[in-house]
Amino acid sequence: MDSPEISQAVAALRFRVDGGRRTLLGITGAPGSGKSTFASWLQQQFGPGQAVVVPMDGFHLGNAIIDGTPLRQRKGAMDTFDVGG
Repeated sequence: MDSPEISQAVAALRFRVDGGRRTLLGITGAPGSGKSTFASWLQQQFGPGQAVVVPMDGFHLGNAIIDGTPLRQRKGAMDTFDVGG
């Protein structure tokens, strides 16, 4: 992942982490856009114990429930989350 923007963002995060500041970073995007891959890569840019990935996978209603409904095209929208567990 080589781009000036990503390098600048990692440097800014490193500055905060190295300064002892706890930082919460949210990564958003469409389903299948590489958020989890990017989060894992970003975690590897830091030392042990400096970054933790908290996955949110699995909190959507299952495809078996929403297939054939208008919700399928909107997976990821608020009303497609399985808030009841």
